[in-house]
Amino acid sequence: LAALSLSGSTGTIAPGQFFNCPSLQNVTVPEGVTSIASGAFGNCSNLSSISLPSTLSNLDMNAFSGDVNLASISVASGSYSSYDGCIYTANGTQLLLCPQGKTGISFAAGTTTVSSGAFSGCMYLLSAALPNSTSTIESDAFSGSALRSVTIPASVTSIGTQSGWTPSVIYGYNGSTAETWANDNGYIFESLNGSSNGGTDAEEDPEHIEDEEPADDTEEEGPSSTKKDPKKTPTSSGTNTSTVYASSPGTANGTSAAISGNAAGHVKDATPKTGVEDYGIYFLFGAVFLVGIAIFAYSRRLRLKK
Repeated sequence: LAALSLSGSTGTIAPGQFFNCPSLQNVTVPEGVTSIASGAFGNCSNLSSISLPSTLSNLDMNAFSGDVNLASISVASGSYSSYDGCIYTANGTQLLLCPQGKTGISFAAGTTTVSSGAFSGCMYLLSAALPNSTSTIESDAFSGSALRSVTIPASVTSIGTQSGWTPSVIYGYNGSTAETWANDNGYIFESLNGSSNGGTDAEEDPEHIEDEEPADDTEEEGPSSTKKDPKKTPTSSGTNTSTVYASSPGTANGTSAAISGNAAGHVKDATPKTGVEDYGIYFLFGAVFLVGIAIFAYSRRLRLKK
């Protein structure tokens, strides 16, 4: 069945009347039809759009179950209304059904309630941002859908349990019903005003981070040994250069000198070494040389006596 022509005198489309008609693509239900029962157009896998009459007063929201490519449902003014291909109550305040083939959604400006089962079977719709007019999300409104992220405004004060639904993230505001609901159900909550999971803004100060087991770098230059931590600086100036006071002999006059740590954490002296260590080597070579000359002279003298 690829085409359908109904008479307004039909009155009611019975349960499952056009169930599993994969060749149907577009359907217009004529004026005069007042009721469409559960599964009336169910499992019509290629049905992409359907128009409903103003005389319709009783619509079972399971009438289009399994219509995976149904992306648009339009309703003439009457007991129902439509916006962006979705079905609403007549005054447009309550979202009743989002068709399963939708890939994106815009909500009516006056939406206050998202009904139970509104997104059931929506496997291509991955995210939704509810308008600021929304106050109620009924139980299982998101159940049976592939929605991964939902943005919930602070105006929402009632959210029902969503069985079998696990989103990737819930976006909302600190202290809102959305935050409480997300935390109570173990959902990841991301705040729209700067923080997540608890609503507190925490900043880590790198100056106060300490190693659990600080390195024991000991320098033994001078009369006492000191431990140096290359990650810490003696001042709180926020720069990588520290200020120290020179204390080597002959320069202990209180003048300041800038130092910096190398890769090994070693701190260089503020004043150069005097080079006294090198003199000892010279004395040693001199002493060996003199002893050698003395031994040579003594042996020569012994020969001369003979």
